[in-house]
Amino acid sequence: MIYQKILGRDISEKTAVEIERICNYIQHPVVFNELPENNPYGFGRADWFAEPNWIVFSITNLPQPFFEANLLHELYHLCQYYEGFPMTQTKVQPRLSPKDQGFLDRIGSASASLVLDLDVCDRIKKFGLSSGYFFDIRYHQVMSFHFDRLTYRDDQVSMILRIAGIILQNDPWQARNVIQHYHSKNKYITQRAQKLASRIKRYDHNSPKGCIKCLTVMYDYLKIWDWQTITFRGAVFPDSQAANTFLGNCGHPDRE
Repeated sequence: MIYQKILGRDISEKTAVEIERICNYIQHPVVFNELPENNPYGFGRADWFAEPNWIVFSITNLPQPFFEANLLHELYHLCQYYEGFPMTQTKVQPRLSPKDQGFLDRIGSASASLVLDLDVCDRIKKFGLSSGYFFDIRYHQVMSFHFDRLTYRDDQVSMILRIAGIILQNDPWQARNVIQHYHSKNKYITQRAQKLASRIKRYDHNSPKGCIKCLTVMYDYLKIWDWQTITFRGAVFPDSQAANTFLGNCGHPDRE
């Protein structure tokens, strides 16, 4: 089996077969690189801009089944790219410092992850592995966040996305705890997160056009079109009208 050992870790036969299937499916060579623990990308990331090989990055000190789930998580993102799922892009803000522009980039990445991870985690669950380890860490991170840091609008958007992600994917009791924990501190953020999650649930997140709708609804609700766009198979949607016009023209059943 080609993928019996990755980044110094033994891989189960079932996962090795799935990795080989994915690599054959996306018709592009993939290599695996170790990601340092103290990195800004979390547990892993996928790079489909690299040549000649696409790259899957992962930290290596994860419990065995979750190390394999993490590799599959990034590989399924490569599948999404191959299948034409939408991506996000941050509009350049000329007056911002590189640091602040980078912050907006990370929020844009978080907004894409909130939607695209729903499909990826469904694929992982269907395969027979769990993403629960990562959900638990996300829960503890949010519960330990220092709320007095939420000074600016963009900080609030970031926290709304975090809480909405927990509502959509974590255990219900964790979602309730997070909402109760933050409700007394900032009712606005918890209510916005709950409403955002409720709106995203209405639409199909397992298809490219469904994800365009989810992202459009998100950007409309959070009012972040001024610095975010949606990209789809070479097209760029800079505002809600462009995205909804495309969805209407292609006969998307969930258009409003």
